[in-house]
Amino acid sequence: MISTSIFNKKKYYSKFVSERELKNDILFPFKDISDNINNIYYKCWQRNNKSIKIIYDKNSQPLGHWVGIPIDNLVSFKKIIQGDIKKEEIFTKHSIEWSKINPSEVILYVGDIENYNHNYLINPVILDLVKFLLDFYKAVTSIDGVCTIIESREFDINLKEFNFKKGCEYIENGKELNVYYLSNDEEEKTFKKFNNEILKTDNFCIPEWEDYLQFYDEEVSHIV
Repeated sequence: MISTSIFNKKKYYSKFVSERELKNDILFPFKDISDNINNIYYKCWQRNNKSIKIIYDKNSQPLGHWVGIPIDNLVSFKKIIQGDIKKEEIFTKHSIEWSKINPSEVILYVGDIENYNHNYLINPVILDLVKFLLDFYKAVTSIDGVCTIIESREFDINLKEFNFKKGCEYIENGKELNVYYLSNDEEEKTFKKFNNEILKTDNFCIPEWEDYLQFYDEEVSHIV
């Protein structure tokens, strides 16, 4: 149960999904998403149950979600960029638990942003993702690589603005996918830009991360 004190402070809140929330708020509502994609999401969650964050409004209505997972090693990261490891394999074979991150190879996949409700001026789902990355970067002080995969370059301009480089293109499950990545030589500039975006945003609109302390105390304490 979310306390009313959070409601008084914030317009939105976020948390990692439970199995019930995964099925009821993410997989089940998307009848237009293929069974294959649903299965990939579920397998990803089974490998790491802190891999999908969901954003709610203060009335507990789900607004959207995004995926964030650590990748097993730098070799896999390079293969993702080259297209030798496809998206389904990232989710089902190369994602790991946060507690299994090698401190010398901190590599993330983020993306799969879904908005269920477009009736807001400032997108809380994207804000939550940016704030997560910024907080994580500040905590670990260095990230060795970040990658994302998008369809049809819908965020192409935004990603390039934040120093993401274009990797390969390929077709998987009938969809044209585009790989973008951020290398550690560009991370400082990128996270400064992320920080500037957050500073420009009304704090009331940035989702309150409900299980923040649990994540940093239990999942990534070995690398912070």
